[in-house]
Amino acid sequence: MKKNMLSVSVGVAGVCLASAVFAQAGTGGSISNNNASFSIADYLGEGTGVGPAANLSVGGIGNPDHLQQAWWWFRVQGDSRETAFSNASSASYSGATGRVNYQYAQFDATMIWRVTGFGNGRGLLTQTLTIHNTTSSALTIQLFNYNDLAVGGTDGNDTANQIATNTIRVDDGGNTGWKVAYEGTDAFDVTGGSFNVLNLLTDSSADLLGNRGLPTGAGVFKGAYGWTMTLNPNEAATASSTLTITPTPGTLGLLGLGGLALIRRRR
Repeated sequence: MKKNMLSVSVGVAGVCLASAVFAQAGTGGSISNNNASFSIADYLGEGTGVGPAANLSVGGIGNPDHLQQAWWWFRVQGDSRETAFSNASSASYSGATGRVNYQYAQFDATMIWRVTGFGNGRGLLTQTLTIHNTTSSALTIQLFNYNDLAVGGTDGNDTANQIATNTIRVDDGGNTGWKVAYEGTDAFDVTGGSFNVLNLLTDSSADLLGNRGLPTGAGVFKGAYGWTMTLNPNEAATASSTLTITPTPGTLGLLGLGGLALIRRRR
């Protein structure tokens, strides 16, 4: 089980300055590996927006889309609110990896998605965000990784529990057998009760995640992990989260029977 995935490196070279801000149309794209695929829409909103839609499939019965949204927010110490990453300087999608670069007044950022297929019905999406302090002073910044899941391709019937310090397990309630392990760090919030995680990230006030919302009854899973890092001048750090999708053993049996039936029909 992965622990808090925060790595720090010193002396990272700065990203080359772009002559103009990259048009937000074109920042989205698609990647795939074996049976797994991930796509994300162009983000046409601003820093006060809600982020783009996303999709994640790993094959299996019905090949459902397990993901509706995945995005990152930040707040530099002293800011009055969280800000969605927007106005990218460049973007590229190739093979199993997608990369989007950003340039802000105090830091450069690189957002990377990697998708891995482990076989029919099993897959992994890794989301990383690297921050490089481009100032001459220490920089304290908070990062937030938000995901809106629709496990098994259905929305409104997912349940969630914390199964480790940095892991939330989300199960589909539609008798499909699908489950997702959402791994990040030790600070999280999940929509439920009197608060909505996306509202926390998009309202006009500064917010902290408070390990709220778990366990959940059947409903829509919308959750976020948060990191706080302090970087010296020219220092960089990376926050990382993963979504691991697997079917339950019963579903694996169905997958095997489906393959056997197909072979018999071909005969």
